[in-house]
Amino acid sequence: MKILLIETSSNIIEFGYAEDNRILTQKRLNEGENADTIVYYIKKEFDEKIFNVKEIDVVSISNGPGSFTGIRIGSAISKGICFALNCKLIEIITLDIIANKYRLKNNIRNSEKIIMSLIYSNMKTKEYYAGNYKVENNRLIKIKDYQVKKLEELEMQKSIMVANELKDEDRDFGIGILGEVSSIPSQLDLTLEKIKENLFSDPRTSEPFYLKEFIPLTKK
Repeated sequence: MKILLIETSSNIIEFGYAEDNRILTQKRLNEGENADTIVYYIKKEFDEKIFNVKEIDVVSISNGPGSFTGIRIGSAISKGICFALNCKLIEIITLDIIANKYRLKNNIRNSEKIIMSLIYSNMKTKEYYAGNYKVENNRLIKIKDYQVKKLEELEMQKSIMVANELKDEDRDFGIGILGEVSSIPSQLDLTLEKIKENLFSDPRTSEPFYLKEFIPLTKK
């Protein structure tokens, strides 16, 4: 099974292509490049590596929460590819990818210690999206509902906290930064779990996972 993996939920935009559990290629866009350029780079990579786009069986999207524009673009691109090629869609929550990235990086197979993944949500209210997990039998297990809270409201002392990106003023909270580690292996690992469980999404009704209602800014 050949899988295209797309991550546009943050400033770190990546894609990868895998056959079953083997990554054939993975690329990270240059800093400052927008998510809407990812189609160009996917085509360029496929042309250079002589991959056949028609052989894609599954498109996996990092589905948020995160950048409103980024996840909308990633969702639209993923659904467009699925409609054009008649392939299947898998949606992975970005908080899960971050926590699983930490698990894979540290080769954690079993742990009752809570892993808390964080994504910055709102500059005005200084809130973060948060996911809480433990690890059992080499698998990431979510242990409570996703949250939207300020850092001081989270149970930080009981958790290993990790994030892809962090605001400068929050660097004293002891949060591990994983931005230099590619998200593609973690996303593939979680995608394969969903494929085994036949947890495919319907491209016709698929929507990004916002966790919090998006309210556009208005001028006063």
